[in-house]
Amino acid sequence: MQEQTIFIGNIPLMNSLGTSIVNGLYRIVINQILQSPGIYYRSELDHNEISVYTGTIISYWGGRSEIEIDRKVVIRYFSESYCKELQKKFFQQRCELGRIGRRNMNRKLNLDIPQNNILLLPRDILAAADHLIGLKFGMGALDDMNHLKNKHIRSVVNLLQDQFGLALVRLENMVRGTICGAIRHKLIPTPQNLVKCGPNPCGCDNTSNKLFHRT
Repeated sequence: MQEQTIFIGNIPLMNSLGTSIVNGLYRIVINQILQSPGIYYRSELDHNEISVYTGTIISYWGGRSEIEIDRKVVIRYFSESYCKELQKKFFQQRCELGRIGRRNMNRKLNLDIPQNNILLLPRDILAAADHLIGLKFGMGALDDMNHLKNKHIRSVVNLLQDQFGLALVRLENMVRGTICGAIRHKLIPTPQNLVKCGPNPCGCDNTSNKLFHRT
């Protein structure tokens, strides 16, 4: 077994004032107040003055998605085979709700999905559509997305974890690609070759710069 010391990037040190010095300038990462992950329902009038009901699913990691219903309501029976079809078509890429999002989804849609299952599931979509149909017929209440109860604070720790977690994912993908290339050419890669020695081998420096250079 070969052991080598490898360089994967720089992390700016924080001083006693809670700031970091990057390229001679003071930089600081602060907490952020963001929309809490989960699902939110609203109603708007279209150009014909007809109410259109929309459910917006906000994920912790993976963007937003919406389901909508207008005056042409079609109620379908969602069988198990339909769940599998949803899984095949819409869940090829992971949409992460996080623990807060899972708690909010369960509470809003009366689900009992375990708290440690933090990914968006076909069952969530089906329950969200069912709730949306209920709103169309006057059952349930709409949400105020701007209310403070629907916000949550992402601390500095969360922001740093997300950024450097992303850098490590890039490192993993790069190492996998290097190993595949070495196998094709019948080479034996060393630890240093796997991460490509240089000033920015795996994107950690680039990720750090993007985080601390935001204005």
